[in-house]
Amino acid sequence: MKKPIVFTDLDGTLLDYSTYSFEKALPALQLLKEKD
Repeated sequence: MKKPIVFTDLDGTLLDYSTYSFEKALPALQLLKEKD
């Protein structure tokens, strides 16, 4: 089975621009993990 490769920049995309927190991205990261 092919596995997807996800490209992202960190600052302002994966991480919150002001706080550098990745908390808001956790649901999407969890979905990717479950697909593995």
